[in-house]
Amino acid sequence: MRVNVRNHSLKELGARWERYAEEHPGLRSRETAAVLGCSEAALVATGRGSRRVRRLEAGRTGMWLPLAAAEGRWMWLVRNDWAVLEKDVKELAWKGGELCFGDAATEVGLDPATVGKGLVLLTEPERGLPVSVQIFNACGEAVLKLYLRDHGAREAVLAKLEPFALEVEDAFRTCAEGTLGTKGGHPVRENETRIAGSLHRELIQFGCEEPLPLTLTVENSGARMRVTVKPKNLKPMETWFNILDRGFNLHLREAGLASTRVSRGVGGVLARIESGTGAEVLRMELPSAAWKVIEEAKAGRSPSGARGRS
Repeated sequence: MRVNVRNHSLKELGARWERYAEEHPGLRSRETAAVLGCSEAALVATGRGSRRVRRLEAGRTGMWLPLAAAEGRWMWLVRNDWAVLEKDVKELAWKGGELCFGDAATEVGLDPATVGKGLVLLTEPERGLPVSVQIFNACGEAVLKLYLRDHGAREAVLAKLEPFALEVEDAFRTCAEGTLGTKGGHPVRENETRIAGSLHRELIQFGCEEPLPLTLTVENSGARMRVTVKPKNLKPMETWFNILDRGFNLHLREAGLASTRVSRGVGGVLARIESGTGAEVLRMELPSAAWKVIEEAKAGRSPSGARGRS
């Protein structure tokens, strides 16, 4: 990845972001960072829209993250270049492993080396907006974001994070955003079949109609989130395919989805949605009955009961 490393004055960068945001309302920080030639971390550090931004000690994430996760309800967000997975969870428990959290339906894991070399920012917006903790890798790309949904827990969360909080320096070493390192590019395994085209719509629609839940995993170079859900509200929007359920969202950038690797075992069906470069975008674990959907897709027919692409 070619990067453009430079020093930014956060005050100057914040002013540039303010001007750009006025001309392009609704543009996300990640896309804005690419246009302005900086990292997403640098934009967040400017404090635009926040009363205060501080950094948390990245090397002590294993100490402060369990304390924060145990307070109130948070939205956990993991994304890669083609997928965004968001889940609201109350008091997600530390599982005892290194930077691994989970409950019966949600599991989040962080790579300690990526976190230790990166940057963690704590934002404290004005009242009424959620406190956030955003973890970035060494290039300033967000690998995990947490937004506090429970406003009543705000003061308790800030009190627990206070011993780990430091001021953000005005000179900020940053680089242009590159790739989040989606997993994949491996040869097809002996028990796998690669199918041209993405079957995400057919398989998620199957998940809506079946009584059993499905499990979805989104991973990047520094974090992984695995959730078991029963999807309900499917919403294609322009170039995105979305699941918009209460407390759970999945967003897929469909233009980049190129193939599906599938395998079948005793526990059910495993499907890996891939990009054009063979990177793994989304992993889906489904009941055994999903194999019929895959067989019909391989035969070139629209799966029974599933909606075709529009």
